[in-house]
Amino acid sequence: MEETSSQQTNQIAQPEVDKQTISWTASEYIVHEKSMGWHGILFGAAAVLAVAVFLISHDKLAVIVIVASAFAMSSYAKKKPSEKNYELDESGVKIDNQFFPYSEFRSFSVVEEGALDSIWLKRLNRISPTIVMYFPPEDEEQIQSKLEQYLPFESRNLDLIDRFTKRIRF
Repeated sequence: MEETSSQQTNQIAQPEVDKQTISWTASEYIVHEKSMGWHGILFGAAAVLAVAVFLISHDKLAVIVIVASAFAMSSYAKKKPSEKNYELDESGVKIDNQFFPYSEFRSFSVVEEGALDSIWLKRLNRISPTIVMYFPPEDEEQIQSKLEQYLPFESRNLDLIDRFTKRIRF
């Protein structure tokens, strides 16, 4: 009699896991076309900031850092996103040739960013960056359902920095 109840407990304790693999291709990030005016405003703001910092502190190094940052930001803004291949299966997340087991993540969120939504995978290690995956709208339910089998869902909105970069179309 004890053997039967032990067997039943083992059968009940094992959750059903979907072994289906979900894969899609999407842009690395949302690109916003930037005009010459956008770059002009960037360099104008950097110049005003550099002059103000120099007048207040007379720190030449800070001025150099501000100007170099403006050039780096302008250069990065011209970069076109690459296409990434995403794959979810029962063992983890694969982005191109890089694999991340589910055990590396604390939770996931679906974040609305306009035309495309994204999945944000929050890492257990606080200093590791959040992984952001864009996906086609028609795949949202299937992707979210798959991730819910392995990770808790956490409601999240864009934070202050993300809203600012979206506002300046960076």
